Amino acid sequence: MAINKFKPISPDYFITSDPEASLAKFGHLNFLIEYLNKIVNGVLLKKTSTLSSGGSVKLQLDKINKQDTALLTSPEENVVWGVEVNAVAIASIAGGTVAKGDSFQGKYVFLFKKVNNVATLVSINTASTSYDPSMVTASFGFRVGAAQDLEVTFNAPTTALSTTFKLSAVLTITEEVI
Repeated sequence: MAINKFKPISPDYFITSDPEASLAKFGHLNFLIEYLNKIVNGVLLKKTSTLSSGGSVKLQLDKINKQDTALLTSPEENVVWGVEVNAVAIASIAGGTVAKGDSFQGKYVFLFKKVNNVATLVSINTASTSYDPSMVTASFGFRVGAAQDLEVTFNAPTTALSTTFKLSAVLTITEEVI
């Protein structure tokens, strides 16, 4: 998801004193943002949750400020996303036969599109996973949410019992609008 243009937020939550509030010229930042859009294009999702056998939880956007939306969607009515996901899960509190530190990692490549504001998860063509033996039945999943957004979920292994997992996923999105 590209930054596109620098848009000052008012009030700016990072300004903590009067001298910092003095006027600044922001126009030059658009050049930097356009450059960064070409080399950095990741969206970070995170969640910590306690789950038992087969339980599921939705990962959430790592929000920067109160004005950020919790939905992973495009404002465009007609858009296609080529999505690459690198996701990890680690047990921070043991439960069942899942020990502290047991982990799961998955890489996925798929197509997500929205036409006339109706989203579709087209297919998952590539998936590769690595995991500890107790995490063999764990997985990450992808679906279209009620708000026509992309949802990323973690499904706990069947061996989990009140196990706390720390979850992170980085999505790289290539977008085209029609």
